[in-house]
Amino acid sequence: MSARLIGALLVAALLCASPARAGTTGGISGTVVDAGTTTPVADARVTVTSPSQSANTTTDAAGRFHFVSLAPDE
Repeated sequence: MSARLIGALLVAALLCASPARAGTTGGISGTVVDAGTTTPVADARVTVTSPSQSANTTTDAAGRFHFVSLAPDE
């Protein structure tokens, strides 16, 4: 799994997110696929990082990942 593909997926997910208000939490979810074949990638490590936090997860058998309860940040 290329780091560039994972970075592009995270940027796309962040651009689609709505602005957060103080006291709320949000989440990010998506699917990691192979760029050449669009086959889902199982067990890919996905990381989300902001100035105040960092979280990691791995994709399931269908390439899906979910981050829940992320604090608002820039």
